[in-house]
Amino acid sequence: MFHTTIKSQQCGFTLLEVLIAFIILSVGILGIINLQSMSKKFTHQSIQRSLAVIFADIIIERIRINPSALVTYTSSNMVGNNTLGKQPTVNCYNASCNATQLALSDMWKWEQALAGATVTAAGINTSGLISPKACLVFTPTTGKQRTGILSVQVQWTGLDRLSDAITKADTNCNASTFKADPFRRQVVINTYLLDETES
Repeated sequence: MFHTTIKSQQCGFTLLEVLIAFIILSVGILGIINLQSMSKKFTHQSIQRSLAVIFADIIIERIRINPSALVTYTSSNMVGNNTLGKQPTVNCYNASCNATQLALSDMWKWEQALAGATVTAAGINTSGLISPKACLVFTPTTGKQRTGILSVQVQWTGLDRLSDAITKADTNCNASTFKADPFRRQVVINTYLLDETES
């Protein structure tokens, strides 16, 4: 009498195979999530730097339009965190005003733009830089008052520590309030201003 044994074919996966597949899938998903997070952070930092350059260009062009009020533009040690206070009494965008009033209005609007107050949602600023501050330093050419080199420094807070962040008083907008900050970012735009009315 012969006994035949029939080997059963394995069907499905064992628990060990399922666990291994789950671990491999989890590692892959975590990598994708981490990549997405890093991409979002780098995009944010890129946008902040681009905004800083745009804001610097805006105030440079406003000064080029109104060179006779250069002293008014550069008189403040630092702009940001509402240092300029309330809106000027004369709104030069709705009424005529002189050069000094225009400069005060420009600086106030610029400070509002830096902080993102020009676009709000539910009372919260939704554009602009994180904790911005800025300063304008003018070095006149010998024998001139409104012709020379203008340096616009725009600073904000980044998301990561940097070894080359603002760590010295001479790179800070207001040296008297200097505090080493490894999260601080800065864009400096230098340009030459020419007031054609000066002979």
